[in-house]
Amino acid sequence: MPRTVSILAGLLTVATVTYKFRDDLMNNTNNIRLRLEDAKTTLDHVAAGTASQSHARSPAAPARSFLGESQHYVSSRLIPSLKDNWNSQIAGVAHSLIRTDVPSYTKKVWDENIAPNFK
Repeated sequence: MPRTVSILAGLLTVATVTYKFRDDLMNNTNNIRLRLEDAKTTLDHVAAGTASQSHARSPAAPARSFLGESQHYVSSRLIPSLKDNWNSQIAGVAHSLIRTDVPSYTKKVWDENIAPNFK
């Protein structure tokens, strides 16, 4: 009985996932078709010279503004912040290497782990 329930639950799950995948695929295909039709209509209007100038230029202006703001943010805030963080991390590693007492650490490891094996 438990095996039958597991098999039925698995089949039901597979059927549900398959149905959902098929439905999403159909919706995405229809969405792509609609977008292609819109693009074709817009292209036909542009080719005929009936497209409005404000409609053609309105998406480009915010994109340029957004791009300019992004470039400004990257050059004035992000890169200096990353550079400062990188430099502080490297300086910290260098200082910790300088402060490490290698001879005493080596002697301690020798005395605790290696020397007892020779006795």
